[in-house]
Amino acid sequence: AMTHEPQWRQTFKGHVNPFEKHKLPTLKGKAKLDVKRKGFTIEEIGTLYTTAKQQGLDTLADLILLGGYSGGRIEELCQLRKEHLITVDGVTMFDIVESKTVAGIRQVPVHPNLTTMVNRLSEASKDGFLVPTDSNNKYGIRSDALSKAFGRLKTTMGHDRYHVFHSI
Repeated sequence: AMTHEPQWRQTFKGHVNPFEKHKLPTLKGKAKLDVKRKGFTIEEIGTLYTTAKQQGLDTLADLILLGGYSGGRIEELCQLRKEHLITVDGVTMFDIVESKTVAGIRQVPVHPNLTTMVNRLSEASKDGFLVPTDSNNKYGIRSDALSKAFGRLKTTMGHDRYHVFHSI
């Protein structure tokens, strides 16, 4: 505040500043871009979902709902397997065992609004994964095609590069 706010400097002029020699770290690269990311509004998420359904992108529509109700990243959701549906104290949970960050390894309750869809995805699974996709590159990334489809969808709806799937 002393560095960037003139009013703060005036109010506390003459006081000892315990943070005088402290500097905030500067963000670079991807971390800097992450700060600029924008979240979708609830209405925008609803429109993304509806538009995906209207365009016949049912798997993408399911992913949008999964992301909205779980907070999961697209690849985390695409990596979910039937055995990652666990019950803890009578509550069905997603057991996320692989994530981009250590904090991403967690158990997330399945929202009641997702129960029917999650059951449908589980029963329809042919390969053990909840989200069907043809993508599976040499690194085991399953979300490639769906991520690109989401990018095309949000761009056609007027959203910029600062809106990403995780903005849901």
